[in-house]
Amino acid sequence: MEVFFTSLNQMCMVFLFIFAGFILKRKSLVPKNAGSVLSKLESNLLLPALIMHTFMSRCSLANLEVKSTLLIYSVLIFLPITLIAFFVGKRFSAKSFHQRLYRHAFIVSNYGFMGNALVLGIFGEEALFDYMMFTIPLNILTFSVCVSWLIPNQNNSKFSIKSLCNPICIALVLGIVLGVTQIPVPAFIESAISATANCMFPVAMLLTGMIVGGFGIRKLMTIPKVYVISLLRLVVIPAVVTIILKLLHTSDDVILVALCALAMPIGMNVIIFPAAYGRDTTVGASMVLVSHILALITIPVMFTLFL
Repeated sequence: MEVFFTSLNQMCMVFLFIFAGFILKRKSLVPKNAGSVLSKLESNLLLPALIMHTFMSRCSLANLEVKSTLLIYSVLIFLPITLIAFFVGKRFSAKSFHQRLYRHAFIVSNYGFMGNALVLGIFGEEALFDYMMFTIPLNILTFSVCVSWLIPNQNNSKFSIKSLCNPICIALVLGIVLGVTQIPVPAFIESAISATANCMFPVAMLLTGMIVGGFGIRKLMTIPKVYVISLLRLVVIPAVVTIILKLLHTSDDVILVALCALAMPIGMNVIIFPAAYGRDTTVGASMVLVSHILALITIPVMFTLFL
């Protein structure tokens, strides 16, 4: 039960930030365009800083060699999930943009902001290191192909090489290069990147609350398909993968990091990027709100059952 209550406490902290953003929006304590401004700040500065800092500090040749098994398991797990996501997206909506939202939600959980915080708070720094290595392939998938689905371009938001030329992908490449080559970075630059990355979590949670606060809660809570995709994201995917790993007698370390990455609620990219590019955020806000509310219970339960 210790895991249950520790994870529940961490989830409550997340909702405290979301609630603060919700109140700021509902009480008009921030400008009307605050959500759009924060979305652009997230996608163009804070998120790239977090990605770059993560890969600079973790993606070394030595770490890749020692933890190569985690990378292999990650690829083997997320490859079939990605393929299934294309089928899921078409089943959930006839609209192209909504298909991409559901596809993204099926693949990408809030493994970064919430996942890192939960793993560190519950399982400690050693587990966090393994978790960060396991999610390297997921980072690459998320901030290249999956993000391209949410960014409008001349080809009606279909994947293109041009769509990868954005601050996030650039930060990803720079982080990998600096991490692998160990090129010295001036201390003040590294400190600035780290400080900027640390802003990502609270600002993202506040942004979530602000965007949700711009809608009627009843409207966001009454989209049936959102509950289905949320339960797939929170229960079905992590349960199926974890059971398969246990049947294959996979090591406990791999099971731990895989479950932590898969059991998180729907990632906030489905809000951040549509908002930054002026797209409709109703479905994305509903996904985030519903999945994060359900995660208050599903995450502690999943951790208690499978770890």
